Amino acid sequence: MAKKAPSTTSLANKLRIKTDKLRWICDPKLIPAKLSSELKPINGLLGQERALEAVSFGLDIPSAGYNIFVHGDSGSGKHNAIKAFVQARAASDPQANDWLYVQNFDIEHKPVALKLPACEGTTFKTLLDQALNAIADGLPSLLEGDETKKRQKAIEQDFQQAQETGFKQINAAAEKLGLGISQSAQGFSVVPVKDGAALSQEAFEQLPAKEKEALQKSMQSIQKMLAEFMGETLPAFDKARQDRLKSLYTDVAEAMINHHLKPVRETYGEEEAIINHLSAMAADLTEHTPLLAQLAAGTLGGEGNTPSAQGPEAVKAAMQRYTANLLVSQDKNCKGAPVVYEDWPGVGRMVGRIEHISRMGALETNFNLIKAGALHRANGGYLLLDARRILTAPEAWETLKRALRTSEISMDSPYASHSAQTTVTLEPANIPLHVKVIIFGNRSIYYRLAAMDPDFAELFKVAADFDDRIERDKSNIANFTRLLAGITSKENLKPLNKTGMAAVVERAVRMTDDQERITLRVGPLADLLREANYIAVKANSKAITREHVRAAIDQQTRRVDRVRERFHERILRDSVLIDVKDYKAGQINGLAVMSVGGFRFGKPSRITARTRMGNGRIIDIERGSDLGGSIHSKGILILSSYLSNNYAREVPVTMAASIAFEQSYGGVDGDSASSTELYALLSSLSGVPINQGLSVTGSVNQYGEVQVIGGANEKIEGFFDICCGRPGGLTGDQGVLLPEGNVKNLMLRPDVVDACKAGKFHIYSISHIDQGIEILTGTPAGKRAKNGQYPEGTINRLVEDQLIEFAEMRRDYGRGKRAESKSENDKAENTEDTANTSRTKKKSSKKTSKNKASKKKTTT
Repeated sequence: MAKKAPSTTSLANKLRIKTDKLRWICDPKLIPAKLSSELKPINGLLGQERALEAVSFGLDIPSAGYNIFVHGDSGSGKHNAIKAFVQARAASDPQANDWLYVQNFDIEHKPVALKLPACEGTTFKTLLDQALNAIADGLPSLLEGDETKKRQKAIEQDFQQAQETGFKQINAAAEKLGLGISQSAQGFSVVPVKDGAALSQEAFEQLPAKEKEALQKSMQSIQKMLAEFMGETLPAFDKARQDRLKSLYTDVAEAMINHHLKPVRETYGEEEAIINHLSAMAADLTEHTPLLAQLAAGTLGGEGNTPSAQGPEAVKAAMQRYTANLLVSQDKNCKGAPVVYEDWPGVGRMVGRIEHISRMGALETNFNLIKAGALHRANGGYLLLDARRILTAPEAWETLKRALRTSEISMDSPYASHSAQTTVTLEPANIPLHVKVIIFGNRSIYYRLAAMDPDFAELFKVAADFDDRIERDKSNIANFTRLLAGITSKENLKPLNKTGMAAVVERAVRMTDDQERITLRVGPLADLLREANYIAVKANSKAITREHVRAAIDQQTRRVDRVRERFHERILRDSVLIDVKDYKAGQINGLAVMSVGGFRFGKPSRITARTRMGNGRIIDIERGSDLGGSIHSKGILILSSYLSNNYAREVPVTMAASIAFEQSYGGVDGDSASSTELYALLSSLSGVPINQGLSVTGSVNQYGEVQVIGGANEKIEGFFDICCGRPGGLTGDQGVLLPEGNVKNLMLRPDVVDACKAGKFHIYSISHIDQGIEILTGTPAGKRAKNGQYPEGTINRLVEDQLIEFAEMRRDYGRGKRAESKSENDKAENTEDTANTSRTKKKSSKKTSKNKASKKKTTT
């Protein structure tokens, strides 16, 4: 058996990663100032040239459909940065218009939309309200003025005279016929008259029959005349009176209305829509002036029109019909186009809503209760939305798409089509829409919309992809420190000194899992600076130092690492079996990464492999128990291919193997453990034990090349913590085998680096399976010689010999089966021959007996 000292072999020394490669340390010389307060802050975007070019292109092009979807990782600062970028650009754009809704005097339930230049809406509404108030205040004078009263009295006198003349004519006709007209509480009646006095009923009955009959005919004639006068002539007189009064009020009101509306007309004489509306309003107001005058005087009749419900205040309430609803005003944004960010884009908050008021148990509404939405406020400018929020708000996404397709803002309820009942409500006129919509989301939402929503590509033709990292060079480090200066300045934090800035830069590199890159996720870095500032304040420090930054990182970890502690506790108490000492064949430590609430940590797992003679199949126990994913199964197939193509190719593979993640009760996926599983198989086949103080990560291809994996730092630190937590701590033979391609990803904790410097822990870079198995076992892997054989005593030779032995065992087993089968067949054939001979003899004997009997019978 090979010597069990893998950490001291020449190959191990060669592949051991130098400690200066385990963590990149920011040289203070790269920091351009002693304090961050001395730097010129960068408050915008860093390293996002591609995204900014896309945003600028989308904002510049006027064609429809060139709205922008900004996607990238959360915490990249894209919301604030793009908002600031758009606001700076909008300041030089043309101003947006003001929009108002006013009464439609032709179709009451369809309010009219009016457009005015920016900041003119408030002026128009003010002038109009002043005119309406003056009209309302002047209504009582329509009835109280001397000239009006004089003309009104003349009209009443004419009516009275016409009424009296009509009655006189009827009375004269009645007198000629000997009749008179009597008036009582029950009305008018015709009675016979004699000697100037009305006849009583008894006297009338005593008259001769012919005289009585003549009087009755005369009474009927006068009664008919009286009925025609009361039913037709008198109402016609009253209507004429009312028409003349109305005409009187109209003449007086028209002059007053035009007088008060004149300033509004003169101010907006060039706005055709405004002038047309004022004309329609003046005509309607003139028509309703008599009613308003009576309402002001408290003389309006009708149900519910009690004197207490009338008066000047009631008139002002009625005058709301003629006012204007200022839907959108640019008063607060009179410098450039509007930029609106809608945090909760529901349907009502997007396209506006129609509110109602309760009156006498019923809901009522009017055009003054129309409220603007985000599209109204952003019209003529820019609307910023969050993708997740608009997609989760019912009907909001479809409503937005409809507005962009039609270039109109419609306040039709999207729920109306879902209701079996319909109600009469307002239908405000659609408002033309001209807006650039910018939506923020992550990449998965963008790609899903692009793949599943056919309208998305037509409406959002510009994608601004935010990068999450930049190259780590001297220039970018200097700019990054200016970005830190901008955060500390904006948040009113203490300045960072050189060590503090260097520590934050190192943290930014660690967040990328790449020594050659710096993260652009500003959100987490801003949180780190706030927390480091809190520690610096408590320590009465003038500046934030490396110690404060490191303490903040430790506290961040401390707040979220309960789950990690429980996992490690189970291992250290042997509830989960993980060996970090001794040597065992077919057993190895693999490494995985777990993520809980955004916090990632490494977790070692025991992987075992068992081999025997079989049919060449490798059993993936995880897959067989429905715990393994498809990528993990792919890794199993790859290592199976590696075995069959690298060992005993002249004989069929007759090995049966099983691989398992021990004490794994959740799903297993990914191929980062495929090299680990292959090492366990090689150990089981060769019988050479593996150093349990070493742990392995890395995927493998069919040629045995070890490929990069993710989470290298967390995996190494997780195994390091377990080794430190065991009794006796680090032994000096413990470490991790890492793919060579992952060396550039290392940004290990300082305590791990210190342990490696002291020779207590080791990290090896592996490019091929042969290197890894030699370090794990201390036995050379061996290269195939010209004669086609691996050197004696090497891992590869032992594996190949074992596979050949399995093949020979399978062959011998097959031969034995065939020999046994042939012997049984021969015995069966001999038995059959004996039986056939016996049957033949019996048949011959029977035939002879029959012949003899026949002869005897003939002789007889």
